[in-house]
Formats: sequence, structure tokens, C-alpha cells
Amino acid sequence: FINLMIDAYKLFWTKAFDFNGVSTRSEFWYSYLANIIIYLLLNILTGIGMAINEWLGGLIGIVLLLFSLGIIIPSISVSVRRTNDAGKAWSWIFINLVPLGGFYYIYLLCQPSLPIS
Repeated sequence: FINLMIDAYKLFWTKAFDFNGVSTRSEFWYSYLANIIIYLLLNILTGIGMAINEWLGGLIGIVLLLFSLGIIIPSISVSVRRTNDAGKAWSWIFINLVPLGGFYYIYLLCQPSLPIS
């Protein structure tokens, strides 16, 4: 489990600017899970840092902000590749802008990979 997540997270960063191709379900969801874990750990460390020293908490908060900004492009990239893998055009990512469209997009992300023809 951990090795799969680490491999998927490596691909998340090495293919950060690759908007072509495909990403499997496991690659997408394991990288998503890794980002959530890192985000939660940084949030907890920010709180602990604030309890110890306001300056330390602020410093860790800046790291959290930089991490949050840093994963925007790779997250869009892996989402586009996952959408391609599910057999839809990359433009389906914009369904998230429609009210309740995010639910359909999550459904789409959970679909199995289409066979390569």
C-alpha cells in the first residue's frame, strides 16, 4: 500500500506538466491521498508550532501555503490525465463549475480505465 502510494506520488510530480496521456485510478487516488496526508500533517504541525511559538507556527503556515500553491498545476494535470483515461475529453474537468457537477466528476474519476486501442 505504502509503496503504491509513493510510486503514484513520484509520478504525480514527475508528470506535473504532462497534460497528455493517461493516469490510472490508483495513480490518481493514491496521489490524492498522499496530498491529503501531507496537508493534514502540515496543518497539525502549524497548530503545534503556534502553541509553541507564534513565529514557528507562522513559518510552518508559510510552508503549508507554498505546498498548497505548489500542487495546483500537478493536480490539474493528473485530473486531466485521469479524465482522458476514463474516456472523456480533458474539458470535462470544467463540469466542476456547474452546481453539483462535482458529484458527476467524482463518478467519472472512479470509472475504470478504457482499453488502449
